[in-house]
Amino acid sequence: VAEIEYWQQKGFTNFNFIDSNFFMSKQRVMDICDSLSNRHLSITLTSDGMRAKDADPEMLKKLKKFGLQSVAIGIESANDDILNSIKKGETVADLESCMEILLELDINVVAFFIIGLPGETIKHVLNSFAFALKYPNINTAYFFNPNPLPGTELFMYAKQHRMLRATDSQIFDNIGGMGNQILIETEELPIPIRGKLLELSHHVSRLVELRHRL
Repeated sequence: VAEIEYWQQKGFTNFNFIDSNFFMSKQRVMDICDSLSNRHLSITLTSDGMRAKDADPEMLKKLKKFGLQSVAIGIESANDDILNSIKKGETVADLESCMEILLELDINVVAFFIIGLPGETIKHVLNSFAFALKYPNINTAYFFNPNPLPGTELFMYAKQHRMLRATDSQIFDNIGGMGNQILIETEELPIPIRGKLLELSHHVSRLVELRHRL
């Protein structure tokens, strides 16, 4: 908070918390809000990441008073069986509850999804598209390929089932899965179909953006 005050005195008023664990400790967030209040700091802020289960209404209401405008959420998939298979530790019900809380508080969401996880079908992907379009406070939606980093369970599973379509070097070049290269190919979604779904995802992202602007 002292650092925020330092930069505010230099004319900066919008702060982005690049911390995917920022909401993990509710008490820490509440303490930061109290400190902002004690210093009479008027700012706006965004956060780089929040798990759906950390969407505590009391905490978010307090943050909203201190200018919270948006949060980023890794939704990954709008399907319980896929969320369970990747050990997300959350359900679609958890995601929906989170979105409802944020919608009520008028807090925007940057949503991240993954297309092409093992076991995922076209219907699964369409459910994720529908989720992205369901909530008007989702102002940005990204759809990425899964990235099987060497040493992870996903990598070992893909290797065992002959799904890998990339070398270790190509995988590291695509760190975070934010590239367009398809690194694993599943039986349910062969590369040609995956390619078409990824093309469709760009249109979904565009619709999300246009809806928010309107």
